[in-house]
Amino acid sequence: MRRLRTRVTVVATVVAVAIMSLAAVAMIAVQQRQLAAAVDASLTESAVELSTELEVSFDRGATGGGGRPDCNAGVPDLAVRILTSNRPIQLLDTDGGVLASSYALAGVGPLVDVDDVLPELSRTGALVRTVGGHERPYRVIVTALDSGRLVLVGYSLADVEHALEVQRLVLVVAVPLLSGLLGVLIWVVLGRALRPVEAMRDEVATISGAATDRRVAVPDRSVELARLATTMNDMLDRLAAAARRQNRFVSDAAHELRSPLAGIRGHLEVNLHHPDAPGRLEGDRLVLEEAGLLRRTTTHRIGTAQIGAARVRGDASQLRRVIRNLADNAARHARSTVAFELAEHDDGVVLAVSDDGRGVDSSAAEAIFDRFRRLDESRHRDAGGSGPGLAICREIVDRYHGTIGLDLAHRNGARFVVRLPPADHATRVAHADGR
Repeated sequence: MRRLRTRVTVVATVVAVAIMSLAAVAMIAVQQRQLAAAVDASLTESAVELSTELEVSFDRGATGGGGRPDCNAGVPDLAVRILTSNRPIQLLDTDGGVLASSYALAGVGPLVDVDDVLPELSRTGALVRTVGGHERPYRVIVTALDSGRLVLVGYSLADVEHALEVQRLVLVVAVPLLSGLLGVLIWVVLGRALRPVEAMRDEVATISGAATDRRVAVPDRSVELARLATTMNDMLDRLAAAARRQNRFVSDAAHELRSPLAGIRGHLEVNLHHPDAPGRLEGDRLVLEEAGLLRRTTTHRIGTAQIGAARVRGDASQLRRVIRNLADNAARHARSTVAFELAEHDDGVVLAVSDDGRGVDSSAAEAIFDRFRRLDESRHRDAGGSGPGLAICREIVDRYHGTIGLDLAHRNGARFVVRLPPADHATRVAHADGR
């Protein structure tokens, strides 16, 4: 955040310096044009006034002084008046010589060449030029009298340059100073503006997977920050929901692995003590063995009174797995009792495993056989739901061309019924399937 603050401050300061520098250059250019216009206006006004006075003076000099017509009549009196002026003034005769000049131009030759300016003066009546070179530049206006003499009224451009130089110096000092003050101001304002964001970042940094319920405080002074905090809280809600789904999935998977592993362990223990030869199996013995294994691992009452003699043909480990998965599912949801039933009929063998739990809604009678499908009621139990256990049962039973389903007529719990074909039919099916 500090790096962002520094970057924004530097960029804003550089932009401000560039803008103020361009503004200073433009200001100096405008000031220069304004001063030049003011000088020209002042020169024009002074030239008109002085030319009028000189015309009158020359007229008087021409008829006075004993009636002597003399083109230079009255020049001494005018020279005195001109020399007492503080402005740069020159009076040139028709040949270009200096008849009189003010103190500012004492000892200075003609500022303009008469032959050069006369053609333009004949057209415009007045001419404004910059003369004098770089050392003593003057802005002069040249006007012609009726007698042919030229009057030059000037203005020293050194004064203009001095004023512009002072302005440049002020701007050279003011622009960096103002830029520095602006940079400090931006730094302070950004610090205050980013302080809530920094606090928000620190708060988010403390939120971990172990505290997914924590949220960012929503400020009430800034609409933008409030929207940012709300967006972050929404994101945290989604992450928390994803974490809950992941944890639930891991819990489901862990539980679903627990039942097959326990079954495998039980099967191994039973096989060590009661090895089976492939072929015709005593179904009642398989059911009794699984019931005994369940009795040792649960506190529920295990009912085996309805287990009758029945023979089936198939793989003992797979049939045990069906019985074990049904038994484990019943024990998980039972309140106090799990009951086994086994009977042999002309059309096959029927196995039933029931419990006295809450039962299963009829709308979920088929969905419970989907892999990793769990009902809401079972999600709140530590042991979890049936998961792939029932799906595995259906796969094995289908392999032997049997059926498995939920007895919808059963009350006070759930009752799963497995129907397998007769032993002779199972043998034919096994040979046909290449098993």
